[in-house]
Amino acid sequence: MPLRGWVSRMLTNQSGPGYWTNPDSCYQPKYSATVWHLQLLAMLGADGSDPRIRNSCERFLRMHSMPDGGFTCSPPQFPRKQSEECLVGRMLAVLLQFGYPYHDKRIERAVDWLLGRQLSDGGWNCRWASHPKHSSIYSTHMALWGFSKIPQNRRGPELRSAIARGVEFMLVHRLFKSHRSGQIIDEHWLRLHFPPINYDILNGLRLMTDLGVKSEDTLGDAVDLVQSKTGPEGLWLTEHVPSGYREKTGQPSIKFESLGRPSKWITLQSLVVLSRMGRIRIRS
Repeated sequence: MPLRGWVSRMLTNQSGPGYWTNPDSCYQPKYSATVWHLQLLAMLGADGSDPRIRNSCERFLRMHSMPDGGFTCSPPQFPRKQSEECLVGRMLAVLLQFGYPYHDKRIERAVDWLLGRQLSDGGWNCRWASHPKHSSIYSTHMALWGFSKIPQNRRGPELRSAIARGVEFMLVHRLFKSHRSGQIIDEHWLRLHFPPINYDILNGLRLMTDLGVKSEDTLGDAVDLVQSKTGPEGLWLTEHVPSGYREKTGQPSIKFESLGRPSKWITLQSLVVLSRMGRIRIRS
């Protein structure tokens, strides 16, 4: 049966063999190049064995893998490349979702690299060059998302400990608040967005519940906010559409839903989270 819907449209709209938008970088322009298409395709449950997807993944691995085992955002010709925590976590999740085996050496090396970058407070921070002392919610979310796709039976003691410490970092911050003042870290995180290619409280809640965390004591603030956004017909609206650099490049971001309109994706994820947290009951 031929594919239909968003997955079909994205695959049909590939710019060339194995890439979208830019043949020289899988990462730039942000939110419209290959990495961002692959992330959305993975989240939508696309079949990783499709040759167009597999070719794109292999293209990414050829162009953006680093000798240290991580992945770099920089194009191959850039002279000062370095691996980056958010990208490594993001693409671990994508590749594993698409069926890459954990014993693939490229996956194993990326996992080891990410484990080695965990900070003492339990999280991660992609601003490694500035020698950060405190982790980032965004970077930690991406690292945990990558680790969450590793099968339970392949998680050794070191990995299980890293996940537990990362989860604790997220919970101390209640997914969106300063652990010192209790103030909201970034108001943008309260806006539910589609495509889900960066961080908001709904993405944080979905990941925490994927990892088995369902504590009202630590997640209740974020759950309250998501539940408060339910529309009159039981639907959630798109509150933000990531725009990336399209104004500078002329390249469109990935857009399937309109700002201010009911969102299929956000509604589904909200219902999943609220059901897991025991706030609603979904009839089968």
